[in-house]
This record gives sequence, structure tokens and C-alpha cells, in this order.
Amino acid sequence: MFSLFLCACRFMLSYHKIQIFENFVLINFSRPKIKKNLALPICSRYNALKPNRSRYNGGYLMNVSKDLIAASATPFILSILKENDNYGYAIIKKVKELSHDELVWSEGMLYPVLHRLEEKNFIESYWNTSDGSRKRKYYRIKEAGLVELEVQIKQWQLIHTALSKTWHQIINIRRNRLCLT
Repeated sequence: MFSLFLCACRFMLSYHKIQIFENFVLINFSRPKIKKNLALPICSRYNALKPNRSRYNGGYLMNVSKDLIAASATPFILSILKENDNYGYAIIKKVKELSHDELVWSEGMLYPVLHRLEEKNFIESYWNTSDGSRKRKYYRIKEAGLVELEVQIKQWQLIHTALSKTWHQIINIRRNRLCLT
């Protein structure tokens, strides 16, 4: 679909230069009296990118699948708890902060994962009153959780490396097919 779009641009419009970036395509049009650049997001046919004007002023945020969020929940939580003990809402805020507001977890998603990690003996919970306010249930990582975190880190690094190589090959093939300079 993407290459079909570029072919349409090639035959319907005169352009000077097309640059393919990781998340968007920049097309530099050079027609008489018109010199404009057009930046188009690269998105799947499932509309993975959606407008969010509140944050980027007309930009785009990624809509991450529930499966990917669920798969990354354990290493996220264990990594956050490795820094220091935390309560549920603080973990949700930390994930949001680390992802620059792109990953927004709900309590309904977080607490079942925390309970599962407790059952597996990776974390433990305790009640504490912070700053003289109400009691909160804090979570702390245990030794088994530190071991699991190291396993998770190695697994995610393996996945990241394999995907990066695959995507790099795809981008090179795409560039060679289009023969754009």
C-alpha cells in the first residue's frame, strides 16, 4: 500500500525528493510557483497511528496493542520496583512518564499483574502511610524478582535485536525497490 502511494505520487505529481524516515515520509514538491514539503506518517492499514491534538498539536501518537502492553507489563513493573518501593498509582504514573504519555495503564490492568507477581514470589506488598496521608499498599521487589527481571531483560533484548535487524532489511529492500534519491 505504501509503495502504491509513492507510485501515485511519482506519476501524478512532480516531486523533487522523497526521504523515508522511521515514522514518516517527507516529500519535497517542486512545481512552478509551488515549493512545499509534505510529511506523511507511515501507518498500517489498521490505522496504528491516530491523531492526538492535545499533546502534539496536530501530531500522532502510537496506539499500542493490548497484547504488547500485557507482554511488557512484568518487566516494566519489576524495573520500576527495582528503583524503589512503590504503590499502584505511582507505578501507573511512572509508566506514563517513562513512555512520554504514550502508554497509559489502568488500575484494572495493573493490579491483576501485581497480584500474579506476588503469587510467583517476585514481589511482596506491605501497608505504609506516606506523608501523613492515608494508608497505601506498597510493593517491593524480592530476590526472585531480580532474577526474573534479568531473564526478562535478556529476552526483550533478543526480541529487540531480531526485530531491528528485520526492519532494517525491510527498509533497505524498500529503498532499493523505489530507487529514490
